[in-house]
Amino acid sequence: MFQSVLEVFKRKTKYHAIRTFTYYVPAPPNRKTGYQEKEFDQISDHLVGKNFDIMDIKMEAFASATTAGMWIICILGAKTKDAASMSLEIEYSDIAALKEQYIHTDPLIEHDH
Repeated sequence: MFQSVLEVFKRKTKYHAIRTFTYYVPAPPNRKTGYQEKEFDQISDHLVGKNFDIMDIKMEAFASATTAGMWIICILGAKTKDAASMSLEIEYSDIAALKEQYIHTDPLIEHDH
């Protein structure tokens, strides 16, 4: 996996910079239906809106005796100088506050209130 990430950095591109953005998604609880990771969807939309191209996405599963999840590594191409120097410390709550939420709850799942 790391070799393919390094290959992206070696390519000559039209971008002002090539950046990485990592994100950890904890494993969801067991359920009978599919699951959409809306938090990651909104963050990736935010990055694209800030003049980044998502050049590649890599995923690495993680599991231990007490927790499980997946690391997502995005290789980003900064299309502008502002994007090249932008901080990638993104608080999801800041992005979520900008968008109206219509998340329906499942009555079979205990939700945090």
